[in-house]
Amino acid sequence: MTVRHRRALISTVLGSAALMAFTMLSGKIVAVVAGPAGIGLLSLLRQFRQSSFALSTMSGQTALVQGTASREGEVRADYTATVLQIMLGTTTIVVAGTFLFAPQLAARALPGVADGVVLIRWMTIPVMLGSMQFFVSGLLMADRRMEAYATVQTCAGLTLLVLALPASQLFVSGDARSLVGLLGARSAIALGAGVAFAWGASRLGATIRRALTRKGDAEAGRHFLGFAGTLVVTAFVGTTVVLLLRVWTTAAGGLTSAGFFDAAWTLSVSAPLMLMAAMQGYYLPLLSGTREASAFTDTVRDFLLLALSLGAPAVALSIAAKPGLVTLLFSSEFQGALVALRWMLPGLYLTSLAWVLTVPILAHARMRVFVKYELSWNIGLLGCAWLLNRGGSPEGIGMAYLIVSVGRVLFGLWYVRTVHALRADPALVCSFLVGSVLVLITTMATWASREVHLALVALAAGCMLLAGAAAYDGRFFARLGRRRTAS
Repeated sequence: MTVRHRRALISTVLGSAALMAFTMLSGKIVAVVAGPAGIGLLSLLRQFRQSSFALSTMSGQTALVQGTASREGEVRADYTATVLQIMLGTTTIVVAGTFLFAPQLAARALPGVADGVVLIRWMTIPVMLGSMQFFVSGLLMADRRMEAYATVQTCAGLTLLVLALPASQLFVSGDARSLVGLLGARSAIALGAGVAFAWGASRLGATIRRALTRKGDAEAGRHFLGFAGTLVVTAFVGTTVVLLLRVWTTAAGGLTSAGFFDAAWTLSVSAPLMLMAAMQGYYLPLLSGTREASAFTDTVRDFLLLALSLGAPAVALSIAAKPGLVTLLFSSEFQGALVALRWMLPGLYLTSLAWVLTVPILAHARMRVFVKYELSWNIGLLGCAWLLNRGGSPEGIGMAYLIVSVGRVLFGLWYVRTVHALRADPALVCSFLVGSVLVLITTMATWASREVHLALVALAAGCMLLAGAAAYDGRFFARLGRRRTAS
């Protein structure tokens, strides 16, 4: 059991790390060849796709994983088939609506972009393919086939890397549709790889046949819609809020300003969230399957300690090296992103802690609480950004992100203390204080710097290696294994 838990968790992290690395490298290619304007347009298209996914899949991957992992036999088969029927229907509606209302959508999502209507209509292909990929990946996560899921992630990243150069060259020559094609190819390859893995072992073929030949199960539909129906609101609001932030920066400073904002958002939000989303594919089913209250609380405590031990030095390393990271992952033309990053990277540390503290809400399907939490922080982010970002600078958005991150952590701490009786033992308190001091020192020491602070990089890297070695000594995974067996 210990070995299985360790392999699953490591595979999850490595797969997401591979996708993140390949995505970063492909972004580097686009940044060098197409410049900030190319990155800016690509970021707007990606964000439009994410908002469309929230509707087409009803943000239902979490509901699919939770519902499938908690069912067995025919009940499980009925549930997955019913979810597929629902997703096929919603995807058809979203794709048709996008095509019909492309002029209105282009005016709002791609302000000032030439051929915006054409680009929006072409985006229906990545949306359709990506929606089906969400379903297939959800099956793999529900079965905890994390090695297969990691391979799918790697294939998606490799596709971006291979096609980034020709897509960027076509963009420079005047064909912006190439960036849409880049997103579509990524989804197509990932979908193909996912189908290959899930067809037999995860019973994808049987699920498709059941979905096409049988009527959906009413109870399964109610559970999914009750779970996903709330998630779709929060996911759509969340992705739309980010789209609005991108549109604000584009309207104020053009695609170049949108490129600066995307560099900051990628380094401090998007890339880390890839790891968090993949970890959730392991963390959420583990919590959902843990019945004993004390074991549930202890598991949350262990994951929180892991996030504190590894998260703080990782964020400190990013802060100390942020000028080099921007140049390395994008280009020297993107140094304008630093004014937002100096606020957003400390916010990332807090966000990682809030994520650990709030996944238990989903594990117990407390959807009203989750909706209030998600809506509150997204509306708070939008409101703070509006107050602080009237001039169109990405720095105001960075400040808003840090402010809202503090509120997210405070809510998460209140929730796990009130509902799950989690207490702050000396190890948690010490890890939080040391991590916070490390992040604060690196932030203040590098506040206005445009050079990499090598001494702080070495300090943060050493802390991260020590924390990683301590987490990997087997005791963390052994505890998870014992609790899972006991439950």
